[in-house]
Amino acid sequence: MPTSPQPRRVQLDKKPPVEKKERRALLWDILKKLAVFAKPYRLLIIATLALTVLGSFTAQVNAFVLRYTVDTLTEIATLAEPWQAGLRMLGIISAVLLTKEILSIFISFGQRFLVKRFVSTCHVTCPKKSLSASLPIGWRFIPVVKTTVVNCKPVLIMGSAV
Repeated sequence: MPTSPQPRRVQLDKKPPVEKKERRALLWDILKKLAVFAKPYRLLIIATLALTVLGSFTAQVNAFVLRYTVDTLTEIATLAEPWQAGLRMLGIISAVLLTKEILSIFISFGQRFLVKRFVSTCHVTCPKKSLSASLPIGWRFIPVVKTTVVNCKPVLIMGSAV
């Protein structure tokens, strides 16, 4: 009588690596395994990281503006006619902060757009890859159930695999 294959079990008594070299090697192995899944999305990931770096630079603008303001006000306080210099400084600060806020809006929108695109494409392709890797060839065609809303009632529509 044939026995069914037993699922592979992870040893629970195995301790995590203590040595720094072993931890780095383990982390590197994990990253190499994850890189296979992230490779099709590398442009989305790079673009999202680039927008994150730009966002971190825009967050530093407030500190530079504050430093400029304090330095300029110190110089303006010694002038005989401070109003002209004060209005010029106020215009520069307003323009810089307004530009920073507009850039921050576009960066935030871009990040959200790219993350949603990444998640939606990943939700489509990852189940397909896992099914094709785990199921035998004859069982790979599975009908997909899609839900649509008609008059606020869910209606099931049977379709083929996407």
